[in-house]
Amino acid sequence: MEDFEEYENALFKCYNVLQLEGNKKKNEMFIQWIEKDFNIHFDNFALRFLKKRVT
Repeated sequence: MEDFEEYENALFKCYNVLQLEGNKKKNEMFIQWIEKDFNIHFDNFALRFLKKRVT
């Protein structure tokens, strides 16, 4: 479980960096890679991550 928690933390940090950087082309490329490699929808992942932290 600790590894999964670390995975989620790292993935959320990556999400934040991409959002803050604001490079649309780079964001699209990385988001496609991440969604394909991890079989997730990145925005939905971020929402679920935040909801878990708030409740």
